[in-house]
Amino acid sequence: MAKAKAPCYGCQTRSERCHSGCEKYLEYKSECDNRRAERSKNYDFNDYICHKIDLNARGQK
Repeated sequence: MAKAKAPCYGCQTRSERCHSGCEKYLEYKSECDNRRAERSKNYDFNDYICHKIDLNARGQK
């Protein structure tokens, strides 16, 4: 899954608060949200916390 480049970069019509009305940005945000949801399906919070605690404990020795 390649990271998509934000459509705002180099946009000629860019202005303050333009994201809510920009079709290109809304499509980009939707793709980002879909990738985030796909990653979170495989995410186990307990494993993550245990891993962080383990790393922290090893650093304190």
